[in-house]
Amino acid sequence: LDFVAVTEEEADADEGSAVWMRGLRVGMRGEKEAVGKDADDGFLALGALLAAASRGPPLDLVLLPGDLTVDGELASHELLAGLLARFEEGGVPACVAAGNHDLANPYAVRHGLLFSVQVDSLGPAGFARLYAPFGFAEALSRDPASLSYAAEPAPGLALLVLDTPRWRENRPWPFPRSTEKGALSPATLAWADRVLGAARDAGARILVAMHHPPLPEGEKG
Repeated sequence: LDFVAVTEEEADADEGSAVWMRGLRVGMRGEKEAVGKDADDGFLALGALLAAASRGPPLDLVLLPGDLTVDGELASHELLAGLLARFEEGGVPACVAAGNHDLANPYAVRHGLLFSVQVDSLGPAGFARLYAPFGFAEALSRDPASLSYAAEPAPGLALLVLDTPRWRENRPWPFPRSTEKGALSPATLAWADRVLGAARDAGARILVAMHHPPLPEGEKG
């Protein structure tokens, strides 16, 4: 299995187009560029990576397990989905999961010179529709209680994507709150147990993806 996983892409429609084009040029020329800690750097690195992958040996999967956008702006999601579609047409398949930045985010804004303006964000139903070509449409099973799904992106590979962000706890203005921590409900865990059992019975290789770590930071188990 040949795959790459990239997290914290944090696409930003404010400057995303220019950053993507710069990333594509870097990747297509095979150049190396230092990546620092700015939010746009993940966007730039992903553009370069996908451009390079489209020229190299075929990949089975590009996995994007969340924080696809800076603050869940609809325009940023649309920008990322459109560009993923371009690469998938070129033979670079992708599957996505939501991160805590991506859904029902009250801090979705467009920045101006003097002030910021709140813009449309993306809810769970819209997320599944927009990213349908990147996991949801091909899903062999979807959890009714969350955005979790199971797919077979390559023969004999069971991919289980778990929806860990607690986006239901986010609150809009005038008292905004965006929950950073993750969790899985008992219903989702029961669904995942059934899916994993079926995959084991079928002798499939199993790959589990989620945005948050399965254990609290620093805990061993």
